[in-house]
This record gives sequence, structure tokens and C-alpha cells, in this order.
Amino acid sequence: MRLIFCISYLNFPKTLELCEGSKGSFKVVTSNMQIARVILDLYGPNHLLEIPSPSFLLSKRIIQNYLQLCKAKRQVRRIFSKFNNAEVYFFFVAYTFFEAWLINFLSIRNTIFYSESIDIKFRPNADSFKSKCNVWFLRVVYKFQSKPRLQNETTIYSVSEEYLSKIQARILNISVSENSLERFRSVFVTNESKILYLTGGVVERNEVQEEEYLSRTNALLSLMNKAELVIKRHPKYEKLRGLELEFNEMENYIPVNLLLKSFEIVVGYFSATLVESANMGITTISLINYYDSTSEQRKQDRINFLKRNVNNGYRIHMPQSLTEILQLTRISN
Repeated sequence: MRLIFCISYLNFPKTLELCEGSKGSFKVVTSNMQIARVILDLYGPNHLLEIPSPSFLLSKRIIQNYLQLCKAKRQVRRIFSKFNNAEVYFFFVAYTFFEAWLINFLSIRNTIFYSESIDIKFRPNADSFKSKCNVWFLRVVYKFQSKPRLQNETTIYSVSEEYLSKIQARILNISVSENSLERFRSVFVTNESKILYLTGGVVERNEVQEEEYLSRTNALLSLMNKAELVIKRHPKYEKLRGLELEFNEMENYIPVNLLLKSFEIVVGYFSATLVESANMGITTISLINYYDSTSEQRKQDRINFLKRNVNNGYRIHMPQSLTEILQLTRISN
């Protein structure tokens, strides 16, 4: 039996490969309702385990949060205590403290495998008093030995070598086969658009002011052929703005990274999907230099992340003008 923890769409290609190679003996474990929907469409309810995810740090709500956590722990212990000699797979690099606790619980009687979803080791270490307190808290409450790292002004608590050693995780490199991708495409069929346009989160995360975003987005989309471009909203940030509303749209819950090879060009602002697309050799365009950013420091951090995770020989284009974008998309105005 395989237990496959899939928390984000970034993990989905590896999850699919493991499911397809398990001869039907697997369950996908997730707290993400949209991922659960995809698993139900592909494999049915017998291959899905939905769990809560009360992951929190020190705060004023510590008592309420802790009571919620204790309830969730009791709930999942009843479900997962029956698994013995199973293969447990996970991919996340940060944030998911409850899942880390559960995997630690499973490691006692099962074998753990880890395949890192993305590289964040380049981010500097955090060394504030607050981060040290949270590291202690995660160790005590979640049995999770974390590594605090800085992401702009935010501290993220990532999977550490100590944690991987404690659970005796075996490190894997999982490649996704064409057969697995074809299985997915047989269920989720896209239209014939050649350009995938990723939206959402740019305004909500205050990367760009809304007026700036609306003006430049409308200027760009007004030059695009509606028959050649399809919109894909971010799973968390669903609002469309301006001319984005006038284009065909892909179903929001579908993991688009499994359909990337259906497109010639992928366009977005900042997303791990841009990295995946570029590493497949697809023409990939980040609009990060096209818009005026609210924070040059954050913008540079985003650029560094994109460049760091693109494989040698590939690239993400970062044009500054409409003319450059149109040249890359091979569309004439």
C-alpha cells in the first residue's frame, strides 16, 4: 500500500506517477479540497483520504488552536493507526506542520520516501528571537524539526535534514512518464488554445497596485487573439479583472502543470508553474518586469527564485515591454 501526501498542485505530477505505478494499491492523502476533487475524478473515493490541517505557529490564539490540533490528532490517529509496512511518500518543503506530525507518526511502522518539490535552500537562514521560539514550538507540538528561512519579510519553516533523518526518509528522484500524463489528459481535455495565461494573486498579494495591473493587463490582452489564449486562475485567487473576463477559461480545480505540454507558450507573473513549463522546453514568459512592482526587494526575490529553479539550458523570458512580449508570443499587433 502506498500513502501519497499531496498538498499542492506542484506535487501533483509526482503524485500521479506514483498512483499509476502502484497497481491500484494506493491512497492519496490531502487537506486540499481541489486536489481531492481531482483524485475523485481520476480514481474514485476508495483512493482518497481527506484530512484536516491545523498548522499554526505561536500566536494569541494558542489555546484555541491547540485544542483544535488535539482533536485533529485524535481523529487521524484512528484512521492511520491501521497502516503497517506501507510506503509513505511526501514532497512538501515548508508550511505543512500537521502533515509533518502525521508522517512522523507513520514513520514508526512504515517506510518513508521523500522527493523535494522545489529548491528553497538558497533562501537565507532566519535567526530572530521569534523564529527561534517557533522552531522550539514546532519541535514540541508537532515533532517537526524545522529550518527557519527568510522569504522577503516573512519567515518560513522548512523541512530540515534533522527531521528527514529522524523519520529515516529515503530520498527519491521521481520522473513523470508520458503514460501517466496521457492518463490525466484522457480525463481532462483542454481546448485548442496555444497560449496558457496564468492569473491571480498579483494584486491580492500586493505585488502590483490594482490600477497598474488593470491598465497593463488590458493593454496586453487587447492585442491577443481570443481563439489562441485560455485563462487559468490561481486556485486561491479566483478574481478576474478587466479583459481577463473576455477570454475562455480552464476549469479552476484542474492541475494545469499536467497539461503544460498541450500549449506552445505559458505566460504568468510569478508561479512555480512557470518553472515547470520552462524546464519542459516550452516558451515561458514572466510578466514580472512588465508591471511596476510595489517592492523592488520582493520583485528581485521572485526573479531569483525563478532563475534558481530553472534547469541549465532553459530559461524564463522576462520582457519589459509590449513589443517584447508580442515578439515572444509571435502575435502581430
